[in-house]
Amino acid sequence: MMNDFEINVVSPIKFGAIGDSITDDTRAFQEAINFAQDTGAILDGFGKTYLISDAMGKIPSSAGSTRIDYGLYINKSITIKNTKLKLKDNCKDFTSVLNIYSPKDSFVNIENVTINGNKENQMHTSSREDGGMHGIRIYGNTLLAETGYIHINKCSINNCQSDGLLFRGISPQRAVIENCSFELNTRNGMTDNALDNVNIKNCIFSGTKGTFPESGYHCEPDDYQIINCRVIEGCITKNNVTGFRFDIRPGNCDGITITDCYSSDNEGISFITESSETNPRFFRNIKIDNCNMKQIIFSHNTAELGSGIGGYNNIRISNCTLSNIIGITFKSSDAGIGKQISIDNCYGTVMFVGRFQGVNIKNLTSKLTENTQRGVNGLYITTMKDLVIDSCNFENINSISVSIDLRNGNYENVKIKNCSFKTDGYSIFVKGDKIFIDGNTFYARGSWNYCTRGENTTNVIYSNNIHVNKQMNGTIPSGAYVDNLPLEAIKTNNITV
Repeated sequence: MMNDFEINVVSPIKFGAIGDSITDDTRAFQEAINFAQDTGAILDGFGKTYLISDAMGKIPSSAGSTRIDYGLYINKSITIKNTKLKLKDNCKDFTSVLNIYSPKDSFVNIENVTINGNKENQMHTSSREDGGMHGIRIYGNTLLAETGYIHINKCSINNCQSDGLLFRGISPQRAVIENCSFELNTRNGMTDNALDNVNIKNCIFSGTKGTFPESGYHCEPDDYQIINCRVIEGCITKNNVTGFRFDIRPGNCDGITITDCYSSDNEGISFITESSETNPRFFRNIKIDNCNMKQIIFSHNTAELGSGIGGYNNIRISNCTLSNIIGITFKSSDAGIGKQISIDNCYGTVMFVGRFQGVNIKNLTSKLTENTQRGVNGLYITTMKDLVIDSCNFENINSISVSIDLRNGNYENVKIKNCSFKTDGYSIFVKGDKIFIDGNTFYARGSWNYCTRGENTTNVIYSNNIHVNKQMNGTIPSGAYVDNLPLEAIKTNNITV
């Protein structure tokens, strides 16, 4: 008979496990899980390494599920801690180390657990998920099934043939993933779909390589689901293809917050729709704050974007540093439209391609100082209505770049105010209707400089601007011009010094 301490804390060793990373401990460890679930005991592995396999055959998974899954499984409240789990060589397809089917109102707590997927010794990888060999796989009984509170803390999930952590087809009451590392997994460090109310914080995703999309974190809502209330904070991604990828196919994203994150990956944060998608898709209520990475990409290819259902709405990017040649990109289909987008206090270049309305860019610093950036514009926009550019700082040292380029689409109601331009080229190149350029300071840096050039512009007001029409050595450039606006433009209170 077990004493009271053994009931409160139970070890897999009590059920015959060896914990030497050589002996197959699957059945004994599962017995320990069953006991802990039935009694409320904490399952403590006491730091030993347990070898897990497909030895138990098909696990009792979802009602109505036709797929055969293998590995350990949880289906009630439990706490597992201080454990190392390793997947045995050459397991069957869809053998995940730990499978969680947690019912509504349950509490599953996984703490200080290390999982080694042993991917180099897995041969059965025929499925589109590379055999479905995940570290931890959390699955709903039915599509969008409600599950309990899931807490994964201080865990390391590495070297898996598929995903380190996969949430599939569920809507948990709450999920917190914190202080974890996901390294050297094949498809994604972490994948989720159909999740609401999720907090991912202080996690590291690195070295994902082998199967598309090779992301540190990948969100892929399926079956027209809506992803809500996602908070990612204090996370690091490195040596992946993409850091944080939201792949909207065919679901939607609503309510995503990413704060205090760092990524050295080529695509730091990306929101993507597939070009084949024909239904209106949307990215809505998205906030990205205080992040340092190469680039942020929004790419929307849905043809029905202009329907008012799909597209971008209420996107806020603030206090971010972007190091790529093009730091922030918004792209939509020709029929698309993005609304209510704000970029505030960021460092980097910005590009909008498509149709947009209601964009506010404030306190942007854009410096084109590298040879690789020749011809890249500080701010490039096609087809925009209701655009405000306020208190921004633009610098470039190459004559074929434009600080603000508004000449390759249709523009209406554009306000450029209180900005500073230090350029060797055009500071502003604009066309369109209702153009207001007010309170800016222009510094001529090179041998040829237009402060402002306008083509096919109407209803232009150019006022209260200062032109410092001298080079650094004090000479006046031979090709320097204050502006090249149409004669009917209203010009008031502008000075040249």
